[in-house]
Amino acid sequence: MTARLAVVIADTSQHVLARNALQHSLRALEAVAPVDQVLVYSDRADAWPGLPVQRIAPLTSLAGYNRLIVQRLAEDLRAEHALVIQYDGFVLNAEQFSPHFRHYDYIGAPWPHFAEMDVGNGGFSW
Repeated sequence: MTARLAVVIADTSQHVLARNALQHSLRALEAVAPVDQVLVYSDRADAWPGLPVQRIAPLTSLAGYNRLIVQRLAEDLRAEHALVIQYDGFVLNAEQFSPHFRHYDYIGAPWPHFAEMDVGNGGFSW
């Protein structure tokens, strides 16, 4: 049985770029990792035609974004795994998707510049 996947984006400032990133990611993942849930968190439903929007207040801080991703997302998520994207961090090459990703709790970009944290970047993360 294949684990279910959600693609998540939260954006209240770069609506057009974020929508393009989401649409591109969904098209790219179609053949390699079927998406069962799409979660769009935004202050403007009209910026996301045809997509389900969870209305939120404008994101004005990293702390607000983190609360959304850590707390609210947990309430709304129905899939076993979530791929979080942003307008500047999204799926470019879906052929690099590996079913082995499903064995990890978190996959993010490496942070070689922080000795105490060697991985981070929630903007494009599993």
